[in-house]
Amino acid sequence: MADEFAFTTGHTWADFLATRTNVHGPAPAESLTTAEDVRRWLDAVGLAPDHAPRPDDLALVHEVREALRAVVLTRLGHPLPPRSPDLAAATAALRRSTATAEHDPVTAPNSCAAALSRIVTSATVDLGHPALRFLTCAEPVCGKVFSDRGDTRQRYCTPRCATRARVRSHRGKSS
Repeated sequence: MADEFAFTTGHTWADFLATRTNVHGPAPAESLTTAEDVRRWLDAVGLAPDHAPRPDDLALVHEVREALRAVVLTRLGHPLPPRSPDLAAATAALRRSTATAEHDPVTAPNSCAAALSRIVTSATVDLGHPALRFLTCAEPVCGKVFSDRGDTRQRYCTPRCATRARVRSHRGKSS
């Protein structure tokens, strides 16, 4: 079910980062724990590969996601979560992920690696686009990357995070 995944950022690569939440907190939550989870997530974003992800693809998915997170957060000037790869290792992992995959944007990816390559390529294009501005959620345990819509001084990725911050602030003032 796609309902278990959050698709709130407007960018597939940022939603990919959101498959692991609370990355700065004491107990990160992982949404992609099995190859079947990866298949469902890729299907939900329209990148279901011709060949279903295998259990050994799960390590690649996690490596690429955390490498992408490290590069994105570094680019945005934000601190990295604990146990993040350093920038050189992250960049190398992302280069490997895009080096061997097919790049036909019309047909379905032929493998999990090809789907990941498309996600990384999309992030590269978006982060290099001068008209797009990305922020990270100001909610300390969230840290989700999202696109600044420019219409407000948005600090939180979703109303849920904004409410959580307001409640915490109110409780802090009450005590």
